[in-house]
Amino acid sequence: MTGDSNVKEPNISTSGVGSVKQEIFPFNRRIPGPVQSSAQLERAKSYASELATRQESSSRIDVENIWQIHKKYVVSEISSGLVIIDQHVAHERILLEEAMNTFNTGSMASQALLFPEILDFSPDEYSVLLEVLPFLEKIGFRMKETGKYKVELEAIPSEMGWGNERRVIKDIIDHYLSHQKEYSSMQENLAASFACHAAVKAGDTLLKDEMQELVNRLFGTKHPYYCPHGRPIIVQLSLDELDKRFERE
Repeated sequence: MTGDSNVKEPNISTSGVGSVKQEIFPFNRRIPGPVQSSAQLERAKSYASELATRQESSSRIDVENIWQIHKKYVVSEISSGLVIIDQHVAHERILLEEAMNTFNTGSMASQALLFPEILDFSPDEYSVLLEVLPFLEKIGFRMKETGKYKVELEAIPSEMGWGNERRVIKDIIDHYLSHQKEYSSMQENLAASFACHAAVKAGDTLLKDEMQELVNRLFGTKHPYYCPHGRPIIVQLSLDELDKRFERE
């Protein structure tokens, strides 16, 4: 993966913070309910507004000088100080928006499994699998029926690491069943579940080019400053704040 040497931080507008664009998807079932609580949305708006007051037109993230700390955060310089990015929620935001976009623009890339895996389901799980299968295929899963309540998984989304495909599919089904009332549509539910369970985790080692691409793709999203749950993705620490901590005049 490659990244540009410098990435401009986008202008922050709080007018659209917390909104989720409704996409058209060929499922008949619509589930009422907000994607986020009002408290989470207010926190996200407040956080984005605070960052906006710090924004400088000359601020750039220097992706040539970028580091991973504790296999959890990505740190880089800007002209006014430092930015710290939570790698999991950054990737989660990217995957959520890309998954939602696939409903109208085609399918996400897949990677074939060297050894296709047989997955067994309970009758209830299998019923849900059939219901959400069009979505799973759009985000890159490829599978075929091999028996009663049994499928052969042939390919997974290119964003996913190998070895956890069984868990991710099971988690998507479980999340869909247990969180239906929290989302305004089936596609939002499934996209959020996929993004959360397929994203890189705290503890995953990232190479420099992977961190660069993560930053580049994050700032290509509509809402790069907060995750789908309303938590911050980026913390900005100014030189003035650092100087105060070290009691510099």
